[in-house]
Order: sequence, then structure tokens, then C-alpha cells
Amino acid sequence: MSDTLDFQALFNHSPNPYMVLERELRYVAANEAYLRLTVSRLEELVGRSIFEAFPLIPRTPTTPTRGCCARRSSGSSPGGRRTSWRCSPTGCP
Repeated sequence: MSDTLDFQALFNHSPNPYMVLERELRYVAANEAYLRLTVSRLEELVGRSIFEAFPLIPRTPTTPTRGCCARRSSGSSPGGRRTSWRCSPTGCP
């Protein structure tokens, strides 16, 4: 067994859907499970805002959620707020 882990391979082959967003909520990466769930191609997402790619996601915490996603924020991350999305497998992130 190798002494090093290939984190890129773990990310890509995980059965769980994952995506990576930069600070302005633009896509940096997404694994195959996420692309299947959202019926997307990586080339279509990278560099785009999550709101541009999926316009039904509310832009503010005060906007009522539509569809399958709910936004959760907490102040637990160092240096700022962490935002995550809780979603069901109906085609949106």
C-alpha cells in the first residue's frame, strides 16, 4: 500500500456529491456524483456562479427557498461565515 493518498481520486470517485466553490460562489470543481445529481457537465459549471448555473437557488438568506434546497449559515468557520446547502436529489445543488 502506498504511503500517500490521492485526494483528487478520492474526491472524483466518491459516491457522495461534492462541489468546490470559491469565495464569490463560483465553481472550482465538482465530482462525478455531483455532476450526475445536477445533470451537468464540469465544463458548464467551472467559473460560473452557483446562482447563474442554478437560478432557482435563493440569493439571500431572507428569500424563501424554492425547490429542493435550503441554505444554512453558521459563524463557526475561522475568518467568516460558512454557508452550506442541504439538498434532495432532484437536480439542484
